Amino acid sequence: MGVTPIGERRTSSTPAGAHDSPFRSYLAMTQNRSFFAWSVLTLLVLLPGCGGDDRRTVTEINPIDAPGTYTREFGLEGLRRSFLLYVPASANLSQPVPIVMVLHGNPPIDMRGMSQMNEQADSLGFVAVYPQSWNRGEWAHACADCNLPGEQGIDDVAYFRTVIQVLQGDLNVDSDRIFISGFSMGGLMTTRLACTIGNQLGAVAIIGSIGWDWHVENCPSPPVPTIWFIGTEDNQFAWEGTPTPIVSQLSGEDFRVAWAAQNGCSTELPAEEPVPDLDPDDGTTAVVYRHEGCTAPFVEYKFEGMDHNWPGSPFPVVPTLHNRDVHASGILTRFFYDNAR
Repeated sequence: MGVTPIGERRTSSTPAGAHDSPFRSYLAMTQNRSFFAWSVLTLLVLLPGCGGDDRRTVTEINPIDAPGTYTREFGLEGLRRSFLLYVPASANLSQPVPIVMVLHGNPPIDMRGMSQMNEQADSLGFVAVYPQSWNRGEWAHACADCNLPGEQGIDDVAYFRTVIQVLQGDLNVDSDRIFISGFSMGGLMTTRLACTIGNQLGAVAIIGSIGWDWHVENCPSPPVPTIWFIGTEDNQFAWEGTPTPIVSQLSGEDFRVAWAAQNGCSTELPAEEPVPDLDPDDGTTAVVYRHEGCTAPFVEYKFEGMDHNWPGSPFPVVPTLHNRDVHASGILTRFFYDNAR
């Protein structure tokens, strides 16, 4: 598939994930950097289900044989793509290791700081992976006409399939414990991946994001264990939903019902479990809904009054409306370990 050159982004009254985010104060990662020191070892990766001429070249800079942070870069459909990974000292590389991916939003920031996932990796012994979008923060998370990367023909589902294959070539990966979490537009991409490569995933976490009608209408994968963190005052994903003529962000309640159905759960609202209000000064409170009768577990953490944030992060997007009662990264990694298929 050809990819057209990057142009100026569109602006329109479309749901979050279809246009620029207003958080321009973020320090964006560069996507069009020059690549260095290629050709230590080149692997040809053949994606399953593709024709024999559809090969992706992967260049390894150095082997992953010790704790540390590594970069992997590869060519995919004419583009240079990359991701970071962190191997903690606690990881036993002689045994199958779990993988936890953390997807950034738009514009991209360093998710290592926001999520504190390296610290979770240190504690639990998994490898933390930080995928990077190609188009300055935007993921091709929906239909070909839904946002700019889709219009340009970028295939981010193929990118994640390749990331998994590269990791499997580098590490002894526990194939039953490949997990994905995503914030904001990264949450939309996580939703799409649950719907497209769900049979490769142990569980997913969606943070600060509400899926579109397109996602739930195009979800052929089997149910995937899911944990969802969302604030009722999210300025990017309105709890009431954002309808448009082409695609619409669902309301929080409609997404809950749709995902409960996707995971084979009862769509009735479960009993509410209040979370202790450990910080009454943060202006938010939290409740948990654990859906019943599920084929795959579905848990929702709903935050009354919280804006567009990763709960418990030391680096909130909106500091004035940030929940500090819940440490989302600790909760979601425990959910992953407890519910992997």
